[in-house]
Amino acid sequence: MALATPRELTDDYACPHCAAETRVQPNRCQRHDWAYRAWIEQWSVMARMRRGHPGAVAEHQTTIIEMRTYKTKPGMRAIVFDLIRSKITQAHKAIGMTTLGPFPSIEDPDTYFWMRGFPDANSRETMKTRFYEGTLWKGELESVVLPMLNSYEVVVVEDTDGLISW
Repeated sequence: MALATPRELTDDYACPHCAAETRVQPNRCQRHDWAYRAWIEQWSVMARMRRGHPGAVAEHQTTIIEMRTYKTKPGMRAIVFDLIRSKITQAHKAIGMTTLGPFPSIEDPDTYFWMRGFPDANSRETMKTRFYEGTLWKGELESVVLPMLNSYEVVVVEDTDGLISW
């Protein structure tokens, strides 16, 4: 099945979250306009990949992804979020890691989830070492973050089909 282009969708776009019979202009479905914008972004990334755009990831490139779930001590999640947003994600980006999140659990006020992406298994090990042996983690964050955590789990997966688009 071929994907429609964004131009084709703008003329008569059916929001997939509204009733099937409802035909709306993309910007008129205010409740679900995000779905259209997300689709447009995905389409433009795929189009850049097909054209060999330098900012696009090559098709079918294997990516290593860590899916990380953390449980903080009661009431500590907001503090950890602030540290992730203000320091950790920037440090990860500077090393070359890609991050997505953090996302708060809607079922547990002390749990959150986030993802880290790496080009391959070797770079994952190298980047992790650079971060966890670096001055930011060793000198500042390790002694602050670890006491706020009850537990964490990491599942490492391989995206061989290129399904994840950061």
